[in-house]
Amino acid sequence: MISGYGVHSGSFSKVIFHAEDGPIRFFKNNTYIPAKIDSVIATPRCTVLGKNNEHIAVVEHLLAALHALNYWSGIVIEVQGDELPILDGSAKEWWQVLKEIKIPKNIPKALKLKKIIELKNNGTVIKASPAKQSLEVKVDYEHPAIGSQIWQGLQKDYKDLMPARTFGFLKEAEALKKAGLARRVSLENVIVFNDMGPIQKLRFKNEIARHKALDAIGDFYLLASPLEAKLEISRGSHESHIKFLKLLRQEL
Repeated sequence: MISGYGVHSGSFSKVIFHAEDGPIRFFKNNTYIPAKIDSVIATPRCTVLGKNNEHIAVVEHLLAALHALNYWSGIVIEVQGDELPILDGSAKEWWQVLKEIKIPKNIPKALKLKKIIELKNNGTVIKASPAKQSLEVKVDYEHPAIGSQIWQGLQKDYKDLMPARTFGFLKEAEALKKAGLARRVSLENVIVFNDMGPIQKLRFKNEIARHKALDAIGDFYLLASPLEAKLEISRGSHESHIKFLKLLRQEL
């Protein structure tokens, strides 16, 4: 079991993992919510899944840990609450707990592309090309302590993304709270940048790019199968990820 507070709602929640046959799915108030694209109901600075008036927010870090472990079936994720715990802002604790669950690794057949698929959306560019599986994530921020960063790797490298924490900017804090977000932000769960740089010590020089890659593999896990393609993402967002997944599914 993992428990803690949600970074946006500020509410307390519990997550209990059950080893059960069948696809990966969430369970809340007698409702099963599949870990699939069709379950996405919103993307307000996170990914929210829902069904039958039940919803679960900030699922991307947990899904990224499942993707890194190549777990595609055999687990039911029981959630008591509306938002998953933010923990330290990374996927490290999810990965540590999930890797101890003994389940058969039934990896589904990889999805293969027949042509290049590209999406441009509000400054985001996502491109998938027929090729062996790889991921490249770029970020570009005007903040002098971030600038341009990149992370590149294969599925076997996804574990290196797990400790990368979410981040935010001090100047945006008030606006986010007025929008009903970031109610539980602290230096324990978010890298906070002031005008000079990060208030906390970074775990990696490119931790921002790594976290963006972590968010991406969490969202792309909603394909419910590995994607065999060269995937390039520049200035990614949850909204753009989900739009691209829906476009991609039409072409497969």
